[in-house]
Amino acid sequence: MPKIGVLVSGELDRSGRSSDELEQDIERILDVLEAGNAIGPVVGCDLVRSTIDVRFSVDGEDSAAAHRRIGDISEMIDEAVGGRVKTATTSAEPVEAACV
Repeated sequence: MPKIGVLVSGELDRSGRSSDELEQDIERILDVLEAGNAIGPVVGCDLVRSTIDVRFSVDGEDSAAAHRRIGDISEMIDEAVGGRVKTATTSAEPVEAACV
């Protein structure tokens, strides 16, 4: 049965944080993404804007399940770094699982 795949793009405003604090936030976010079974997580930061950018994918049996996972992961990120993550998603697309 095909699953639904969703690509998530997120941003956190971390104004007033030092570069060391930003690095610590990034480590906590990566830990959350790994614990939340996010697919292909990537996290980076813009030191000039003091923002952290997050990209990851999730899958689910249907669109609602995928979006619940996004909500759960976003909530975990918010709790880990004490900030509000703003997310945008691609449209949900069915994907076939394949071994290569």
